Amino acid sequence: MTNRAVALYAAVSIFDRGTQLHLDGLRRYAADRRWRVVGEFIDCDAGWRQDRRPALRRLMRAADAGAFTIVLVADLAHFACSGRHVVRALFTFATLGIRFVAANEPIDTESAQGTVMLTLVDAVVRLQREIAYRRVRQMQRRLDHSRRPAVRQHLHLVASSDRAREPSPAVSRAGSES
Repeated sequence: MTNRAVALYAAVSIFDRGTQLHLDGLRRYAADRRWRVVGEFIDCDAGWRQDRRPALRRLMRAADAGAFTIVLVADLAHFACSGRHVVRALFTFATLGIRFVAANEPIDTESAQGTVMLTLVDAVVRLQREIAYRRVRQMQRRLDHSRRPAVRQHLHLVASSDRAREPSPAVSRAGSES
């Protein structure tokens, strides 16, 4: 698989000498495999929000356009904004026939081990989503229950002896005079 077009992606806190070392490592990884680097997508001071990663959006648009056949990242932490985003992006790449490789992790969508890792990531994301859904439903039920009007509880007094007490004559007279 020589001469394959590869896109490099990196999300870094600030653009400095460390960023160049990071990119040099990805370039070297690609050169060792005879992959041709056709694009470098770098988000600086990106944070975790997807809307603050314009290079990631450009990468996804270039993928849709068929500009490359491989995406190379250092690791998943420097690629995606969330587990859900990882799964969505990787399935998009798979649909487009694009290979995804994380240089510092055992993730390569062409290998059996990489496929297993992606399946596990997908399962974990689905589990997280289900847990979050259950928690939200529990909170909604609690809120609904707390908003219901209070029901007056009736007290039932039980005499300590087996036979019922007779009302006092004063009480029975007061009730009959009215």
